[in-house]
Amino acid sequence: MDQRNLNRDAIDKYLGILHKRLPARLTAVATLYEVPEQLALAAVRSNFSSESLQHLSDHIGIYLNILTPIRISIQSENGQGYSGLYRFRGGSQPDILLLRTTRQRIQNILAILIHEYTHHFLRTHNVRLEDDLENEYLTDIATAYLGLGHYVISGYEPIAWKSDYWSDADAYGHTQHSDSVGYLTTPTIAAAIIMATPLRRWNPFEVLRKLPAWDFRLDGFLRLMPYMVVYLYRHVDSAIHDRRRIRRELQLSLLRKELGALQVLHDQVCIRRATLMEHPDLAACRGSTGKRLVEALNEIGSIDLAAHLGRVSSRLETSSHLVASDREFLQLRRELGDISRVLNRWFTILCCSSTSKTGSS
Repeated sequence: MDQRNLNRDAIDKYLGILHKRLPARLTAVATLYEVPEQLALAAVRSNFSSESLQHLSDHIGIYLNILTPIRISIQSENGQGYSGLYRFRGGSQPDILLLRTTRQRIQNILAILIHEYTHHFLRTHNVRLEDDLENEYLTDIATAYLGLGHYVISGYEPIAWKSDYWSDADAYGHTQHSDSVGYLTTPTIAAAIIMATPLRRWNPFEVLRKLPAWDFRLDGFLRLMPYMVVYLYRHVDSAIHDRRRIRRELQLSLLRKELGALQVLHDQVCIRRATLMEHPDLAACRGSTGKRLVEALNEIGSIDLAAHLGRVSSRLETSSHLVASDREFLQLRRELGDISRVLNRWFTILCCSSTSKTGSS
């Protein structure tokens, strides 16, 4: 099959169609597709049985958020003029037919399967162009946009072989043959992957690592440099934010422990006050110590610290879900500090009174 090379404007046109008409969340994970090694080995060892290719197809479907399997079958190519076929006839379930030659390897079969499955994906999302050839170009570009293009590049490389030994008086050799699958050239697919990277917000370093040729990687590095700066800044900023969030969650956890300790102290203060109110010690109420005790008992009765502690507790629970701002965190810490000073002052006065009562008896 003759492959066509598209310029960047044409690639950008097809990517624009896909970016506009497809949903934002396309794939199960926000990374490039990875074929499980065991599935690829099973396909090779079974000589590309329908069952092994069905497993590959189902895995691609999971990546593309298509959980209903599409039936895969494979036949030997017999001059049909195409390598794969996505079939959908009214009312029937769609299926994919792969036509294999003896010279095709796993990378070629996988590229054909990906192209045909992408037809199924685009049909599922009602994305199609009227012109059949334009629609094939769109499908090849879509393999790149969806995160499958690096496998398509490997499979679209020309398949070369020799035949018909010949010789004459001056030279000898074999006739060179070459064939390929796919509608677009590998540089076109590589360019589409590079151009799709900022649109899909992929990791640019992963994209470059998976491009199969050094010239594609070099071109990608040069073209993606501005995006790399943005990507690194965004991820460094995200890492700083995560560290700040973890630190704040730890601080809030410590505040919750402090709140718990203050609630216990408040209960003890209330118990001691109730005991003193029920069994007052008139001797302990004389002098400066008695004055402080009476003032503390009156304060405890007039200030509703239990309600205040409850409000702080509610705000801490809200903050644990929203992650408190610096200002809110400082305010909570200041309030707990004020409550702690009041409770400890009361507790000290009540304890001194209890000690005095015990000593006098």
